[in-house]
Amino acid sequence: YPYDVSLGPDDCLYVAEYGAGRVTRLTLSGDLRGRYGDQGRGLGDLYGPWGIAVSRSGKVAVADTGNRRVVELQL
Repeated sequence: YPYDVSLGPDDCLYVAEYGAGRVTRLTLSGDLRGRYGDQGRGLGDLYGPWGIAVSRSGKVAVADTGNRRVVELQL
């Protein structure tokens, strides 16, 4: 389920999905543009992403609380 949302410089919404362990990128009209991550504890996995922020340059920072780290993505 979605927990946090951030608007990117590309006018897309970036959604941290806590229960699914992923980040979803959507247009403002709701069209899917991509997904990142799988629920887990390995490299490339997210486990309970709690917060999300997108910089002006398009870098995405995700608070991956279950793995006790901040993950930086370029989507």
